Amino acid sequence: MPIVAFVVLVAGVYFAYLIFSQDYNSRSLQVPSVTYADGYDTVPQEELLKIINAKNMVEASYKPQLTEVECVEINTLAAEKLTELLEAAKAEGLQLELITGYVTYEKQTELYEAEKNRLITKNGLSVIRAEADAKKTVPQGGASEAQSGMLVTFASKNGGVFSKTPESNWLENHCTDYGFVLRYPQNHENDTQMNYNSQVYRYVGTKNAANMRSYGMCLNEYHNHVIYGE
Repeated sequence: MPIVAFVVLVAGVYFAYLIFSQDYNSRSLQVPSVTYADGYDTVPQEELLKIINAKNMVEASYKPQLTEVECVEINTLAAEKLTELLEAAKAEGLQLELITGYVTYEKQTELYEAEKNRLITKNGLSVIRAEADAKKTVPQGGASEAQSGMLVTFASKNGGVFSKTPESNWLENHCTDYGFVLRYPQNHENDTQMNYNSQVYRYVGTKNAANMRSYGMCLNEYHNHVIYGE
């Protein structure tokens, strides 16, 4: 067989393999292409589904484009849908309040150190145990998704345990309509390496949020399936 013909044959087999693999993966989970009608270019899934934790840290200089929503800085990619969510909750007569959004590296470091010291002083934990426990609720600087501006914390203006409020119930039922998911859900602590928190939500885009709810996945599981095909 001439060399040129052999090379063409091998290339054909290789590209056929790539097409088959891509088609197989697309059947296993439909990964949406995300395009914004208000002028944004198509946003890569890596941006919407970006995981920030102790294994995937960001530099102190990392800072996304920010927009202010109700006096809280939010990643511009999430701002429009977050505004719609808050307006919808208000229209339902709910007292939903946005309390945190983007957090700087320096501020996150302060929050972590404060929680670690609290555990040492008030709970009598050793430094090593305090560090481990603090990281499950307040990550270190560079290891928190609050630095992405995609992570938001809600509360009820009426106070009380948030998970027992009408505001929490409404969020659980309607968050995906606006592209948000509960970031640290129950029974997924092994995946997130964080304690359950009913107040913390993460923007992932409406199609990703719908997929995550349909498949019963937390962000970590969905990210691994979409980005790495696991």
